[in-house]
Amino acid sequence: DAYSGGFCVCCGKDVDGRPMIWVRMKLSEPSTMSPALVVRNTWLAQDSVLAGSDDGNRNGICFVYDLRGVGLKNVSFDPVAVGSSLWGATSHASHISRVWLLDAPRIFFVAWAACKHFVPSHLRELVRFHSIDADSDAPFDVICPGSELPAYAGGDAARFGGVYSDVMLDRLQRQELAYRPAPVIHSSVVETEWLSASGVTPTQGES
Repeated sequence: DAYSGGFCVCCGKDVDGRPMIWVRMKLSEPSTMSPALVVRNTWLAQDSVLAGSDDGNRNGICFVYDLRGVGLKNVSFDPVAVGSSLWGATSHASHISRVWLLDAPRIFFVAWAACKHFVPSHLRELVRFHSIDADSDAPFDVICPGSELPAYAGGDAARFGGVYSDVMLDRLQRQELAYRPAPVIHSSVVETEWLSASGVTPTQGES
């Protein structure tokens, strides 16, 4: 349900071949999510793009935050909530190689100035701001090839038009997650409960 707003979208790899996590911030409302939920959502997304990919783990993750249309409801000024969310989200065992912030409005710069000290210094150095040129034939070329863009930004709908949560959960089936024990394969009851807690419905013959 946390992904029902559509703020996370399917996409491909950046210009350096790193897996991307692309977020439409105008569709996210921090006030409706607890810090724990924000952390879990972020960790699930990270595990999903890295699932089964040694190269992805070596190259690191590229986060892209599309800030077009962001307003007051899309940012949080609660220092406790922001601090807890950022600390938890950046504590994942993977590493982040780049963070893009696209078309940041003034309200975001105010929020960033108030909360950026919660972000580890090595991650702050990875942050890049980018203004999208609507008249350009390739407005995102500094980030990724056009073929790797999410569908809403002009990418291939056949590749990236799926529901993000469905694609994410499909990738995570049977994956051992760092923050949750792996399913006990020899116990059908335990395994079924673990899959149900993950939001995954076992296929016939698996439970």
